Amino acid sequence: MPLWDPFTFAGRPALPDTQLAAFYPLTLWQAFFPPPLPMLAVELSAVLHLGLGALFSFGFVRRLTGRAEAGLCTAIAFGL
Repeated sequence: MPLWDPFTFAGRPALPDTQLAAFYPLTLWQAFFPPPLPMLAVELSAVLHLGLGALFSFGFVRRLTGRAEAGLCTAIAFGL
């Protein structure tokens, strides 16, 4: 893993870069995919993020309003 990016401007650290997300838990598991499948890892990560976002928005609105129907509508709207 590169610690320094010499190609951007005059150089900068690569680890704190938000696009690299080196220590983000849902990005860390992508390092274990073999080289022919890097795009599959990115696609799975996008589906996982969308699913978790819909699930947590459902739980938040259900707890906030006390109604499962409102949470379901929110989760569907988030997913779309």
